[in-house]
Amino acid sequence: MVILPLTYTGKSEIILLLAWDTYAVYDKIFKRYFFMTDSKVNYTDEMVAVLNAAAPINYEKAQVLAVELGRGVRSIIAKCKREGIEYVSKPAPAKKKPMPTKADFVYAIAQAVNSDPDELAGLEKATGQGLANLLAAIG
Repeated sequence: MVILPLTYTGKSEIILLLAWDTYAVYDKIFKRYFFMTDSKVNYTDEMVAVLNAAAPINYEKAQVLAVELGRGVRSIIAKCKREGIEYVSKPAPAKKKPMPTKADFVYAIAQAVNSDPDELAGLEKATGQGLANLLAAIG
């Protein structure tokens, strides 16, 4: 066991290097040791090279690579973004086409009956479908 003051943050201090990948952290607030290991490498250099070769990556390619590399699809996408490999996301779903508002229907009805839209106050409280039906019956 080697005692090394590796880092000091004020709250905790790494003081014991137990093995090449394990160390103890003494937390001054909780007054106890936390034993930690270095995180394992999830992606080898060869895996990253496969991702680079497949660039630009989209969701379909990520699904194929996930099976090939034995990782999850979200993991593949996250790794590409972290490594700076181009990822093309799915296009956003199409927005609804613009529909006329109730005020537009009231104005069109007023035009159809040669009236002022202010004289038809209260019509805007009707349902949109009801206003559309009324306009179709008039027009």
